Amino acid sequence: MGRKKEQIAEIFESVADGLKNLYNAKIKPVEQAYRFGEFYSPYLLDADFDAKPMVLLLGQYSVGKTSFIKYLLGRDFPGAHIGPEPCAAARYSAPSARRRRPPRPALPHPARHRLGPA
Repeated sequence: MGRKKEQIAEIFESVADGLKNLYNAKIKPVEQAYRFGEFYSPYLLDADFDAKPMVLLLGQYSVGKTSFIKYLLGRDFPGAHIGPEPCAAARYSAPSARRRRPPRPALPHPARHRLGPA
């Protein structure tokens, strides 16, 4: 009978280092063979694995987003304001109605088209 090939475990300093090594050794060669980076998204760089993670926290008004962040950090942070009124730190400026064109009914919106005919 054939012998099973013994797996040798590699030890990495962090999960990110392990993922980076796995991607470069196994996944990236397949992406390059099928030219995945040319038609969908660019190949990942080492900096993509080494960068600090970013988190987006979404929620309706007054549900405790700022309080949750303060709890995780264990302290106040710059720009934190908890009050009875909506207190968004960033503002969004929509284009004026005069410059917007009405949607053309013959052409479906591309973002909605991806979601299916529901």
